[in-house]
Amino acid sequence: MPNYLKLTLNYLHVFTITPTYTQRYILKYNLLRFCSHQAWITKANFNHFSLQEFIA
Repeated sequence: MPNYLKLTLNYLHVFTITPTYTQRYILKYNLLRFCSHQAWITKANFNHFSLQEFIA
């Protein structure tokens, strides 16, 4: 997985402090990734959840 995609997913936990247009862009981007790489995004979301647990 390219590093910039990993970083995008890893920093979704700051959603509460990001501007609305940024949230829309990230959501739209992830939706496109989901449509084209469903298994990949599922694995990435699992990794993101694990990262959130680690940060918390």
